[in-house]
Amino acid sequence: MRFTENPIWRKLEIFSIDPPDVSLTFEKRLARENRWSLEFASSVILEYKKFLFLCASQDQPCTPSDAVDQAWHLHLAYTRSYWNDLCENVLGKKLHHQPTEGGRSEKEKFEDYYYNTWILYKNTFLKDPPENIWPHPANRFTSEHFERVDKDSSWPVAEEIRKRKPYQLYELQRKSDLEKIRELLLR
Repeated sequence: MRFTENPIWRKLEIFSIDPPDVSLTFEKRLARENRWSLEFASSVILEYKKFLFLCASQDQPCTPSDAVDQAWHLHLAYTRSYWNDLCENVLGKKLHHQPTEGGRSEKEKFEDYYYNTWILYKNTFLKDPPENIWPHPANRFTSEHFERVDKDSSWPVAEEIRKRKPYQLYELQRKSDLEKIRELLLR
């Protein structure tokens, strides 16, 4: 059976996380919290639904891309929509989010899960996942020092700044932030 004929997919296609007439939609919140365009957030939501379909139609564990995981995390905050509307009424089963417990074996386990999910996506939807949302498995878990930063309350220090000599940093303290950034990028 093609995925488009599957009753779960048909339900997911019309499923809306938002109640009617809400001002701050799930899509807008997802875009705002991740500093994405509305167009990109909309694409991520479609890919989130595809991920949900893979989870619901398989017995194997699935691991999302980072972007899809952001949609999943946000959806979990909409508890009634997630547990009642999605899990109970659309998927027909509970879908728990299981983060890593840390360590080498967990890293390898989730790398395998992601690879298998990526292949399953190709086989189910008969096309490659969009690279801007589903990076190739070789690139999914490459950053060991990744963390989300609130850019309004933090000024992330670039690697270039860390390489500067103390007198160079002192010189930068006397310039505006924009001038500092331009100077560092042009060196």
